[in-house]
Amino acid sequence: MSALNSQSPNTPVQFTEYGIPIRNLWHMLLYAWNEVPLKNDWVMMDIESAPTLDALLASVLMKLIQGRLRIGLGRNYVDKEQTLQGIRGRIDFQQSLGQGTFERGEAVCEFQAYSANEPRNQIIRSTLAKLVQIGQFGPDVHRANALRHNLRRLTRDLDGIDLIELTPDIIHRQQLGHNDRDYRLMLAICGLILQRQLPTESAGRYGFPEIDRAALVLYNAYERFVANFYHFHLHGWIVTAQKRLEWHEKSANKYLPSCFPTWSCRKNHQVDC
Repeated sequence: MSALNSQSPNTPVQFTEYGIPIRNLWHMLLYAWNEVPLKNDWVMMDIESAPTLDALLASVLMKLIQGRLRIGLGRNYVDKEQTLQGIRGRIDFQQSLGQGTFERGEAVCEFQAYSANEPRNQIIRSTLAKLVQIGQFGPDVHRANALRHNLRRLTRDLDGIDLIELTPDIIHRQQLGHNDRDYRLMLAICGLILQRQLPTESAGRYGFPEIDRAALVLYNAYERFVANFYHFHLHGWIVTAQKRLEWHEKSANKYLPSCFPTWSCRKNHQVDC
């Protein structure tokens, strides 16, 4: 999304084409991702000054991964294949015989290693590299180039982490623990950036979506925002998002809605949204 020239006398407020402040979109996304709104000074500064949603997502993603680099990237057990002088894990006899490693006193072994080169970090590095190529960072060329340069440098800092082909399924499959709040937010940002990479009729493999396509991408996020907003602030209430309607029909009917938002205003009662 690009920004319009709408600013207040004191603090510049960047707006989308819909007339919505970009900072409002950020808070909406935090609720949609089931995250308590962040109050860090650096986050608020980026929110207020971001010229586009891309610039905001890129800046926050960079700050979060830089914080992870200071304390150490998350690690996990990953499958690895390597030619070793000795035995580790399982011997791949087909590869070993084909490469003649036994004659050299070596073997092609398959084993698990505890490594930072695991899917979560691969997703983040691949997203940073993709943003360098397709990110729209506003009309200020100098500022956009500076942000793109920082993205490129951070991608190099993650050398040793493989670049992969990003798909929604890879992101959704990641298992996160209670102490992985930063990874949960980073992967949510990566997922949103990936959704916005829709195929177009123009040249190239990916193109940034037009306004109507961007609206469709944020449509589901807005639905989750409404449900999670009430779930977070209405204590003692039960909030259910998109309750499915059961129709007395023997066969499917495309003219009947599958879900419908209904509301209840009584405490300790269920709220469907």
